[in-house]
Amino acid sequence: MAKKLPYAYWHGDPLTEFQYLLYEQAIIQDSIIEEYIGHDRLGDAQDLIDYIKRKINDQDQQKPGT
Repeated sequence: MAKKLPYAYWHGDPLTEFQYLLYEQAIIQDSIIEEYIGHDRLGDAQDLIDYIKRKINDQDQQKPGT
């Protein structure tokens, strides 16, 4: 059996692709929220986050074999 290499590293710790995507999503959401809070538009931030989540789900459903 071939040894699987980590998908990415976070502060020196190996991550699976799933863990990497979770971190990436959390960082993007934090950035969106911080930007919109600075402009007092939290509702818009939530709308954008929901839109991104829908797009990710749509892409996952369109992948072959899923």
